[in-house]
Amino acid sequence: MIYQIANLLLQALVSIIGGACLIRCYMQFFHINLGRAGGYQISGYLLSLTNWIIMPLRKVLPSIGRLDSASLVAAYLIALCKIGVLWFLSGAPVMVGSVLLMSAFELLNLFLSGVIGAVFVSIILSWFAATSMVYYFVAALTEPLLQPFRNALPKIGMIDLSPLVLLIAVQILQVLVASVQTTLLSMVS
Repeated sequence: MIYQIANLLLQALVSIIGGACLIRCYMQFFHINLGRAGGYQISGYLLSLTNWIIMPLRKVLPSIGRLDSASLVAAYLIALCKIGVLWFLSGAPVMVGSVLLMSAFELLNLFLSGVIGAVFVSIILSWFAATSMVYYFVAALTEPLLQPFRNALPKIGMIDLSPLVLLIAVQILQVLVASVQTTLLSMVS
């Protein structure tokens, strides 16, 4: 019972804080303006939620091209803490390789789930609140992923099938990631 409660609470923390770190990494990679000058007041909340872990890491981890390595490492460390605590609570013998590998998969799954969530939020907000600041923020996040699909798919009047195709592609990726995760963890264990 303690394990399940800890898992629930840690998953919520990882989703919020780790997800925010991943969003910062993603936004830098696609040159999405983080500042209020970009019109995204939401980014102020994002910065205040993650600066405590990212700013110290930036002092030792420079960006690699467009990749914000400090944000990526921060998200990984948060996932690592979750997996480490759950591993400890399970009472299983500590296998460092497995914990490190599971943390990487936790981070990848968080990203893929975040993409699915952002696409759904973007779709729903486009119907009801297309002029809200939240919609513009989420649309800026999803547009770099949707644009290749929009370019490849034929136009069907006013219907945009790119979100549907992206969602199917991400779900296929989730299945592949789960399969690779199972295979690798059985090899490491």
